Amino acid sequence: MGSSIDVISAIWANTSTEELGRVMGRATAPVFLLTAVASFISVLMTRLTRIVDRIRMINGIPVDDARRSFLREDLPRLQKRAGLVHRAISLALASGLATTLIVIFMFTGAALGIRHEFGSAVLFVGTQALFAGSLFNFAREIQIGLADADSYE
Repeated sequence: MGSSIDVISAIWANTSTEELGRVMGRATAPVFLLTAVASFISVLMTRLTRIVDRIRMINGIPVDDARRSFLREDLPRLQKRAGLVHRAISLALASGLATTLIVIFMFTGAALGIRHEFGSAVLFVGTQALFAGSLFNFAREIQIGLADADSYE
């Protein structure tokens, strides 16, 4: 137990108030990005829920219902859309995790007195690439969704 207190004391001795203030100032951009990613994931989850509900509704149509059987033709397109949204959610989640790692990396670097700017920049580029991939999949899903409007009863 004594050794963990020594480590914490050493970290606080190496970290100045100015350095922590500077890191907190730099951490605001990733935190705003994290908020945007979380909001985007919420939008994607809502969209996925609607697509899955539509798939379930179509799957619930009895096989002998000739009046609504044409709706089954929409299943492959809906499944593709669901897959794209699922992929967009996965990439957005990875982007959010990478953004969180940026903040952890910045504070840990400052607390340990090591340079963290390059590592933070690399993580930020990775975060943006993941988010761009998420947006790309979302754009593809929207394109498919708008190309052939769903048939409603």
